[in-house]
Amino acid sequence: MLRLYLVRHGETVWNFENRIQGASDVPLNEKGRDQAKSLAIKLQKIQFLKFFSSPLERAIETAKIISMSQHSAITKKDNFAELDQGKLEGLKFQEIQEQFPEFSSKWRIVPGEVRMPGGETLHELQERAWAGIENIYNEFFDEEKPILIVSHNLAIICILSKILGVSLNEFRKFRQHNASVNIIEHDSMRGWSVVTMNDLSHLS
Repeated sequence: MLRLYLVRHGETVWNFENRIQGASDVPLNEKGRDQAKSLAIKLQKIQFLKFFSSPLERAIETAKIISMSQHSAITKKDNFAELDQGKLEGLKFQEIQEQFPEFSSKWRIVPGEVRMPGGETLHELQERAWAGIENIYNEFFDEEKPILIVSHNLAIICILSKILGVSLNEFRKFRQHNASVNIIEHDSMRGWSVVTMNDLSHLS
């Protein structure tokens, strides 16, 4: 059985300001670093086989803080980067509604069927994120130790949606807070299953 821990990065200034981050390389803020330290304490007794991270700084920094006690190297994997949101990056939600009204209307109703202006679609994100999961499974399917992946809100939601068979038009039924933990498993009887979702117990 293969067990993967999917972790969302800690908070950034843009998270705090409710700005769209996407592929923009925004570092953690102080709260985000504190969240990552709490994550590290929660996970310190687990011996991870490997640490993977999105190549974006906020994810890498989160992974470094978690992996510090195990002195483990971090492998950057482009598959787990956040949705490229193109022209929307850096904007607040009100600004998006004002500048891209037609997109905003479709994004509210059928988000799985629209392209971010100058960026990706949720389906493209799901395809590359899931390819990353399959690559890890194909290499490590018979390993007993778990693997940790630090990624992003929409990337993790797309992975969970794939496993649970939820349409991307319904992605808002999922929540992924900063520094949350999700656990997914693969075994020969069930295939992929979700064990834990959006665990925030270490931040309470």
